[in-house]
Amino acid sequence: MKRYGFVSFVLLLLLLSTACNQQRPTGANVTVEGAATGTLYYQVGDGEWRRMPRIDDLRFGFMLPAEETRYGVALLCAPEWFSTNGELWVYQLTTEDATALSLDCGPGAGEPLSAVALVVTKAQGDTGNYDEARASLGNGYGQASLGRTIGLYARPKEGQGLLVWARDANAPYPIVRLRYDPGFDARPGRCPYDQPCTVELGPGDAPDLQSVDPLPLPPWAVHGGFHVEFVAHGWSSSPLTLGLGGFNGGRYLVVPNTVAGDLYAGRAWAGDGTYGSGESRFFGPQAQTLRFALPQAKFDPTIAEEALPTFVNLSYPDGPAAYLFRLDVYARGSLWSAFTEHVLVSLRWLGENSSFTVPDLSHAPGLEGTRPLSGDRVDWSAAVLLSDLSLADLLAAERAPGYAGLDEHAVLRVPGVSLRFASKEGGYTVP
Repeated sequence: MKRYGFVSFVLLLLLLSTACNQQRPTGANVTVEGAATGTLYYQVGDGEWRRMPRIDDLRFGFMLPAEETRYGVALLCAPEWFSTNGELWVYQLTTEDATALSLDCGPGAGEPLSAVALVVTKAQGDTGNYDEARASLGNGYGQASLGRTIGLYARPKEGQGLLVWARDANAPYPIVRLRYDPGFDARPGRCPYDQPCTVELGPGDAPDLQSVDPLPLPPWAVHGGFHVEFVAHGWSSSPLTLGLGGFNGGRYLVVPNTVAGDLYAGRAWAGDGTYGSGESRFFGPQAQTLRFALPQAKFDPTIAEEALPTFVNLSYPDGPAAYLFRLDVYARGSLWSAFTEHVLVSLRWLGENSSFTVPDLSHAPGLEGTRPLSGDRVDWSAAVLLSDLSLADLLAAERAPGYAGLDEHAVLRVPGVSLRFASKEGGYTVP
């Protein structure tokens, strides 16, 4: 009897243990791919910011407690020449917004590259007024006089988009010759410096033009304009500007021979110096007449001017996908930015709150210099992000290299997508 009683007791303990484990579900896993050239941090709920642990060679991540759905992710990118402490991208999200993110500052330093040499010449009989040429391939850009070598660097593979163009500063549209090879072969030895490839430009390379309709300016705007860029397929962080103009619209150049993956990015903006309205439209591979739809209502939050400002009265009639904030901090008496911080906040993360305070990450290792000091100058902007896509889809969309985060300047490689913004900006000295 005693032996059976002992077995029953053990079975009872196992059942209780199983029941307890079932009552303690784990929370969501949040993973981040990329970040080869930056440093990642995370926050659970409203807790402390910490360095994000690595899961494997490609991913970082962390786990949320079962009761928590709010979290933060931050990416610190290395300083540029105009900044001393780098650029910080902060996302305040919930598990309903996304649990898998792809973030990176740009191409990795260890990315294998192939050197490519080009010589551009002018066809016999071409009367075009140009004596130099420019070229863009992969992540490289170069220019040289006709007949001289242009040096470029790209991923060592076939099928990359090579752009070659020539300019005449006196022409109505300065680019007077434009050649595009969408399948250029950049494998090692293809165009070495001692045997450069030759590209001959001629009258047949004069580009066509496409229209941009007049902008629908908000009633409070006093100025506006547009520009159109082209981003070749593959690894391209050097977009080519094809046209720009004022609020009356205009035209932009058409890139010939485009293929799937090639992208046009059209941008329009309007404002009065404090309030702004803008739209980015992504389309391709074919050019099209551009008709922008600028938000008409003002976005008008108020701000508490502290070291880490609070933005109050966050609301907008069209139902934004997220709020965007940017701080450019200049040390006392300096003309150079000490650091730039971008913050994206989802509506789910805010919940019922209509105010937001820029988070303090200065206690995390490596972020000590990201809190403005007394006497520093802070230039700020606040914006609503509007789109037909959900925030989850926007976060999952592929961005062109060189655009680390989702903001007003991001280029999304998703033809047919439109991003609209309404914004307000200002500045103050930290008390």
